[in-house]
Amino acid sequence: MKRKKSLLLTGMCFLVFTSQPAWAETEFSVGLGGSFGADYDGSDDYSASVAPLVGVHWEREESPTAAGEASVSFGLHGAGISMMDGAYLEVVRAKFGNHMISNSIGINYEGGRDEGDNKALRGLGNIDGYVVGTVSLEYSPVEPQSAHFLTGGVDLSFDVSGETDGVVASAGLQLNHAIGDSLVISHGPHVTMANDSHTQAYFGITQRQAANSAYNRYEAEGGLQDAGYSVDVHYGITETIGLFFGGGYSKILGDAADSPLVDQEGDDDQFTAYTGVSYRF
Repeated sequence: MKRKKSLLLTGMCFLVFTSQPAWAETEFSVGLGGSFGADYDGSDDYSASVAPLVGVHWEREESPTAAGEASVSFGLHGAGISMMDGAYLEVVRAKFGNHMISNSIGINYEGGRDEGDNKALRGLGNIDGYVVGTVSLEYSPVEPQSAHFLTGGVDLSFDVSGETDGVVASAGLQLNHAIGDSLVISHGPHVTMANDSHTQAYFGITQRQAANSAYNRYEAEGGLQDAGYSVDVHYGITETIGLFFGGGYSKILGDAADSPLVDQEGDDDQFTAYTGVSYRF
């Protein structure tokens, strides 16, 4: 699974930075983004890619919460679809004074892995692309009270198409700094955990794969898979055009780090970088 946590949290921060009032409207966004990262999770070879960015976000009209008031509301509060995050429905909002926790469910597509992506994968076969269901919890202030505010999120994804039978949980926090009217700098830690099936699919070596490659059989169990830190920067060129860039570092841990794909042929230190421009209307 390609690491997307940094970009996911980046997108959340971008919404905080560019959003209209919470009861407003449907927003469309288009753009172009480029990224630089490892050929596969654990590789020490890196490559760049460019992709279009297209998304739609809708938010229901809601009455503001009075100071100090607590409320939990069930129903369709928001919805969206994008090339990166798939489709989602925001179905629960809990507000406690100026704090808000929202729950979303959705569906997304994981691209899998091709043994042609890197010479270290030869003989291992392909992991075909598959559909995942997602459940997310996000925390944010209802209205930031200062130029420095905290956001966070927990995401759970599970393979619903049976390609890997994997379950992956990720969590992250970001401290956001609004500088002037146009610049937001965000940074914070993130961690990822995965079950046995996901870890074995991406880091294990089956008996058949061992026979077709230069590796010995390796059984990879799940657990804490990686931990890292990311930095994201967003600059509003105009009210509708935004420039964004950032990067991150992750340390592969546990059985994933001991995999021959990482320990022998790759590196447990992983770096990512990205940049892009978007237009919303």
